[in-house]
Order: sequence, then structure tokens, then C-alpha cells
Amino acid sequence: MDQLRPAPLSDPESHPVGSRNGFTAHMRRIATSGLVRLADIITPPLCLACHSPLGTHDSLCPACWIRIDFIRPPLCDRLGIPLPFDAGAATLSAQAIAAPPVYGRARAVARYDGVMRDLVHDLKFHDRHDAVRLFGRWLAETGRDLIADADLMVPVPLHRLKLLRRRFNQAAVLTAELSRITATPAAPLALIRTR
Repeated sequence: MDQLRPAPLSDPESHPVGSRNGFTAHMRRIATSGLVRLADIITPPLCLACHSPLGTHDSLCPACWIRIDFIRPPLCDRLGIPLPFDAGAATLSAQAIAAPPVYGRARAVARYDGVMRDLVHDLKFHDRHDAVRLFGRWLAETGRDLIADADLMVPVPLHRLKLLRRRFNQAAVLTAELSRITATPAAPLALIRTR
């Protein structure tokens, strides 16, 4: 005679609402959405730059978004600076040819001015970590080709005195977020600053 045993709980979402496991999963979704709504009432989503109300967290309002000067192709393959026209793959700028840097390739999300400068300063000097997720998404998109070639991400360490003043290393925080998004391993303690 066959014995009865409970079905495995590998995927509670696959159970119909009428079953016990399906009911539990359904109630969990309701509770989670209720908690999210409650959290949005207590801390409503605001623009990371101007703090105007938004529909989602970790974002910018349209007025602040258009004030960011994103760096887009065509780019110098080495410096990542904009080029006036697309001359084909792996084009170097005059600056990269005249004074080659010690690194292979670099990329930047946007020009460091206006809203972008304010967001970076808020992270670095005012302990505002609320833009880290947004920065991580931008960095993952902008550095997609570089990250695809990377075996490991290593943030540049801060000098001890700067670390004491700031209480955290913003490069390490951004590297952790980028590592989470891209699944590229990170080694935040691989380098030691000696000066």
C-alpha cells in the first residue's frame, strides 16, 4: 500500500490558490504588497536630486533626468570621451594618442556637473547612499563591455584619514552594487593604500 506524503514545497508560486501552499503564497504576496505600500506612505519615493514626489524609489524626476549630460557613443576606445563622429571600431581620440594613459580603457556615465555632481557629492560627503542602486544600474550599462572582460572588480582604497572622515569608501560601496548587478566577483580588500 502506498503511503501519502506532502508534496515538495519547491515552488509555492506554482500551487493553485485553493491549495494550502497556494493560499500561503497568496497571503504572502498580499502582506508584502501591503508592507511596500505602508513603507511608501512612511518614506514616499522622491527624486534623488530635487526630492519631488515620484512613483518609484531610486530614481530621478524627468526635470532632473534631462539635466544630466550622459556620455554616449561614439567614444574614444581608451579614454571613453565623446568623439565628434563615428570613425569605426576602436577609435582613439587625439588626447589618447598624444598622451596614452597607463590604463587600457575607461568609461564614465555622465559629465561631472550639475545634477550628477550633486548626486556624487551627496554620496561622498553627506552619507547619502540612496543613489547607489541608480549609480549601479548606470555603471553596469555604461561599463558593460569592460565588465564582460573583467575577472574581478577591485575598488580603489581610501587613505585612512579620508576613510575616518567619510566613514565609508564610496568606491567599495559602488563596486559591491555593481558586483551584485553583474555577478562579477569583487575584492574590496585586495589593495592597500600606502600613501
